[in-house]
Amino acid sequence: MSVLKTRIVLLSTGTELSSGRSIDGNGPYMARELVAAGYEIAAQHILPDNTELLLETLEQFLKGPAPALIMSGGLGPTADDLTIDVLALLTNDEIVEDPAAFQKLQASARRMKSQLRIEEARRQVRTLRLAQVIKNEAGLAPGLCVRVHSKSIYALPGVPQEMRAMFQGGVLPDLQKHYPTDRSASQHYYIYGVGESRFQREFSGLGLSLDWGVTAGYGSIKFSVYQASLPELVTLKEWLGNAFREQVLVAPVEELLAAELLKRSETLGLAESCTGGLVGRILTDAPGASAYFKGGIVAYANSVKERVLQVDPAILSEQGAVSAECALAMARGARAALHVDHALSITGIAGPDGGTAEKPVGTVHLAYVGPERSETLLYSIPLDRERIRLYAAYSALFLAYRSLF
Repeated sequence: MSVLKTRIVLLSTGTELSSGRSIDGNGPYMARELVAAGYEIAAQHILPDNTELLLETLEQFLKGPAPALIMSGGLGPTADDLTIDVLALLTNDEIVEDPAAFQKLQASARRMKSQLRIEEARRQVRTLRLAQVIKNEAGLAPGLCVRVHSKSIYALPGVPQEMRAMFQGGVLPDLQKHYPTDRSASQHYYIYGVGESRFQREFSGLGLSLDWGVTAGYGSIKFSVYQASLPELVTLKEWLGNAFREQVLVAPVEELLAAELLKRSETLGLAESCTGGLVGRILTDAPGASAYFKGGIVAYANSVKERVLQVDPAILSEQGAVSAECALAMARGARAALHVDHALSITGIAGPDGGTAEKPVGTVHLAYVGPERSETLLYSIPLDRERIRLYAAYSALFLAYRSLF
């Protein structure tokens, strides 16, 4: 089934991006979210802080078929933050200050006293007189939306946490209002422990004419169905259940784990080695995590594993720190030390050094200990250091969620 989608142009600005000194994360993030919402990406641009190039690209967008463009970056206090100036030239609109953002700047200056000089920072609270302001709850610079020839241009700050909150709270709802997509039959599935290539190979054998997409994650894939008939969705759901069983979730595992622990009024604690607190960060990225997450122990050194987690020195000397026995002992130690219902542990070799023939880089042991059961898992993750750590972190969260049932 082919569905005509609204096409969106993305534009990331910053000389640090175009020169390769920094990697753009905003464009890929917005692309994933837009595709999941039923839109299509017409183009992605990365441009330096150059008025002429930015203006030329925006003028080309106005001549093209896409109805909306989202740009990130260039909304800040320095002279090379050009977004407002370029949009003023494009629309022939007047540059003004956003009163709410200016009040926030003044409040920040009072808190920081001499550390923040208002006159040097107030460039970032500018907007355009006729623009629709997008509030920035996480920072100072407001975003904005301008309408030009029935098209929409959204501008957001480049700071990722600010951009993401404004995209979700401001841009996406406005897009759905002005350029709605038919998502009445859309479904999203999160499948853990399955690679993208394997999934696509097996799914293609079904012969379903769905409008769908797959996004690779860390230890999982996100399978999105944007449009399908009810019989097709029934067939798909049955196939997913048969092919992947408990590996299929209807939301990200960290959200489901939090909801289940809250429903049970139970708590979780962590013992992390090679992930260095990454699982704890993922959990505490969500507000209200203290209701179910009590804390984590980053036991990087063996001495900490022994003293804090009470890992038997014989395990460390005979099986080693990267072993199922050590992971299980770490989880038991964390459960006792943190006084929690459920405990997770991770120990492994994230590299790039430290691997051996018996335990190569990417070897990771996970363990779960709860009121009624315990379990260990071994993973061999042939990736780079950062992706090994992320893969291990999300796999551990999936282990914890699966172990609750």
